Amino acid sequence: MRRTHGFERLVGAHRGPVDLWPVQDEDGATSVIGADELWMALSAPALGHPEERHDLARIRLLGRNGDQWTDLGNAFPDGVSPGSREWSAHATIS
Repeated sequence: MRRTHGFERLVGAHRGPVDLWPVQDEDGATSVIGADELWMALSAPALGHPEERHDLARIRLLGRNGDQWTDLGNAFPDGVSPGSREWSAHATIS
């Protein structure tokens, strides 16, 4: 895991996010593990035609503590996407 001091640095270190949303508890509050809020981001490499990016997009799990973000890696293992592509969505922990 790599700690950064701002979201812009995290985005620059990896693929730029297409969409970003918090992981939520059943009551709607942002889920917290330890001291980090959990977030998800749909990201794709900035390559080729924008439509082709949909085929490469991945959901990544992020931890946020104040203005520091940690990239926790892909939310799903390679080859285990829930469908033909990964899309931005809503995530609730119950």
